[in-house]
Amino acid sequence: MGKATFFAGALFLTLSLSMAACSSGSPEPTATATRAPAPTATRAAPTATPVPPTPTSAPVASDDTVWKVGMAENPYRFVPDKYTLKNGVSYTLEIAAPKEFHSFTIDDLGVNIFVNPGQAVKQVVPVNKAGTFKLKCLPHEALGMVGEVVVS
Repeated sequence: MGKATFFAGALFLTLSLSMAACSSGSPEPTATATRAPAPTATRAAPTATPVPPTPTSAPVASDDTVWKVGMAENPYRFVPDKYTLKNGVSYTLEIAAPKEFHSFTIDDLGVNIFVNPGQAVKQVVPVNKAGTFKLKCLPHEALGMVGEVVVS
């Protein structure tokens, strides 16, 4: 065996061992294509419409100005379904939707609040008009989710 062949073989062996020592021993991960789940169409309800700040002379919410509204499903209804309010008072409305999207709508008072499933909304509602008004849940009105608001 000649010197050149011996050195070439030794060099080849050294390079092979060096490369083997530098590798991790495990195969390189390969990129695999995965299919993303198909998007589902969901419609989020608009959030509650902001109410302009009340003047500093307006009453601050107290126990008698907190307006708590309950909702029942199956059958759909407001609990209670009749409310008596005072004209000229700003009420803090507290409402929560149990398992479905609901609205709290009184057209003649300009109130239209949307509540997503499991969401609770707290919003100031100024009452500035006397009369008897229809309360309704827009998506469930035909199913009987209506009520009455009397402002005196």
